[in-house]
Amino acid sequence: MTDIPLAGIDTPIETSTHTNTSWTPTKRTTFVFCNFRQVGFHQWAGAPDQYAYLRSKHRHEFHVRVQVAVNHDDRDMEFCHLKQIAQEAFRNMGVPTADGSLILGSQSCEMMARRLGSSLQAMGIQATSVEVSEDGENGALVIL
Repeated sequence: MTDIPLAGIDTPIETSTHTNTSWTPTKRTTFVFCNFRQVGFHQWAGAPDQYAYLRSKHRHEFHVRVQVAVNHDDRDMEFCHLKQIAQEAFRNMGVPTADGSLILGSQSCEMMARRLGSSLQAMGIQATSVEVSEDGENGALVIL
């Protein structure tokens, strides 16, 4: 058996003490996100005949994902805190019921995603996208 040299394994890594302080990123490259679920009811009064069943109030487990831009890698936005704020803002978009679900009226996934993103941005949170889906299957992604 012959030893096959592995490139880089035995080669010392060169390091530089020079720091380029004039470089500034032109776009954000780091984002954090949170996911949560919320049971809710909504309806689409204007549904075409083909989807007439959507005109009645019906239940979904809405899956929500919020993405936020961060400025550094040391918990600029703590995940747990983001999730708490996003869940509370989402709950404020509907009428709570005794069992913890929400009545969301005629709001579509698109409407919920845009509204949640706007609410978070109004609180100073740098939300960049919000996704809301029905039961994790079909939904909307709004880029803010």
